[in-house]
Amino acid sequence: MEARYPRQELLIEVLHERHISQRELAEMIGMQLPLLSRKLNGHRQISVDEALRIAEALGGAVEELFIGGAV
Repeated sequence: MEARYPRQELLIEVLHERHISQRELAEMIGMQLPLLSRKLNGHRQISVDEALRIAEALGGAVEELFIGGAV
């Protein structure tokens, strides 16, 4: 049975608010879309390095995108 990780609700909400598609984010961080989708939906874990790349691409802090707070 495949491990489940938390769905990245906050990050998904930020993408929606900013009108950024998963495809656009995948391109911004150099990740293939299917892999990013699996990570956002909790089928794969997001690494610390990936979290940092996502935060840098979106101009926010890791804490804001994955824990909560003003973005």
